[in-house]
Amino acid sequence: MKQPIFCFDIDGTLLSTGGAGSRSMKRAVETLFQQKIDWKSVVMAGQLDPSIYRQILLKLDLPYKEKQWEEFLNLYLSFLEEEKQNLSSWIVFDGVLETLKILSQNKAKTILMTGNVKKGAWIKLYSCHLHAFFDWDHSIFGDDGKESRDDLAFAYLQKHKNFLPIVIGDTPHDIRVGELTGGMSIAVCTGMHSKEELSLHNPHYNLFSLKEFPWHEWPYLVS
Repeated sequence: MKQPIFCFDIDGTLLSTGGAGSRSMKRAVETLFQQKIDWKSVVMAGQLDPSIYRQILLKLDLPYKEKQWEEFLNLYLSFLEEEKQNLSSWIVFDGVLETLKILSQNKAKTILMTGNVKKGAWIKLYSCHLHAFFDWDHSIFGDDGKESRDDLAFAYLQKHKNFLPIVIGDTPHDIRVGELTGGMSIAVCTGMHSKEELSLHNPHYNLFSLKEFPWHEWPYLVS
């Protein structure tokens, strides 16, 4: 049996920043472009940061420019850093810390597979004291030159094809990544999707939170 590697999404799965990420993006857009857009029509859940940015450009009817993307990213990250002043509204979901401790104690390979750019992911996880549980060098982020969640699956296969991926996430996109990588999916409805909505996509496990998962009875941990 292949050795498992546990692949975690961040927002809606591990934690909530109380909207800090979306507020930071909105501030970055208004600062850089001096315009406002209809944010209700911008899809953020389950998306990669670069693909959210491209949606914004479409709303503004602007072409993609690498230098402008870098300027946007720097603004976004600086505003996200400012949001840390309101850490009382940042929440680590039930069962997350316990799960990560169990995986660490069992020396399980644990990475991030997230649409967040790497620096944004670091700000969120460091602020919530979760950063040390993950192998950052082998994680997969939204700024790895990808445009969709499917691309994260292909990036995974290039890096970790000899492992069995266990994808933990809160959206149908995460479940799809589990399918594309030939792995397993653990869905949690701590994000925007209900248990009923997630069940339509046939995850291997469908939980209200990671607190429900019987990790000690699971055969995929390294003892």
